[in-house]
Amino acid sequence: MSIDQFKKEVGMMNLEKLISEKEGISKATFPIPDKELLIRYEQLYTGVVNDVLRELCLLEQALPGRIIPLREYRSVAGFAFTVKSAPNVKIHGEMEFRVQMLDEMHEDAFVVWDTSRDDKATLWGG
Repeated sequence: MSIDQFKKEVGMMNLEKLISEKEGISKATFPIPDKELLIRYEQLYTGVVNDVLRELCLLEQALPGRIIPLREYRSVAGFAFTVKSAPNVKIHGEMEFRVQMLDEMHEDAFVVWDTSRDDKATLWGG
């Protein structure tokens, strides 16, 4: 008996299908205004957000533990613009991408930049 046949026999879920459905990007308008959503997120314990995302099969959504707040008493919620870079990488169109990102930024957004542990370059800012 194949693994797929076994899953059908015992009623196991098709995790690959579930993940592909959950990882799709919906074009639907979210029913809560952005500001209200951020206020709600700011009141939650971070672990709760992570647990709910995992239940929805949205894995690897948390920032690494080495990223810590500058002030322990502050918490913020916002929309992340994620950027991945590495030392000495030249990517065609990178500046156009950065300009587009800046054009789309708004007051409730943050840039989260993964520098691939590059500590020799100041990619933007100090």
